[in-house]
Amino acid sequence: MTRTTVTLDAEKLDALRTLAAERGVSVSCLVREAIDEKLSKRPLPGKRPKPRSLGSFSSGRSDLSELASDFGEIVAAGIEAVSARRKQRESKAAE
Repeated sequence: MTRTTVTLDAEKLDALRTLAAERGVSVSCLVREAIDEKLSKRPLPGKRPKPRSLGSFSSGRSDLSELASDFGEIVAAGIEAVSARRKQRESKAAE
């Protein structure tokens, strides 16, 4: 571990010392626990956090997962159609 310095006001330091004594641990241990907890809530690098509103609302429909899979198929079919049109244009341009 690496040593560091943290500057706190007197009230917070007293509260930390009291809590540490109640729990039978050091102030450093409490600080490490708080830092670990804060960092564990942080999203992994390169991953976006989920919106907080996710799952907060109900549409009243039970078939949305089926619709979502249909949407995936529609998108895939659209991509295939666009690719086919692009190939046709490229072959015409090469003539």
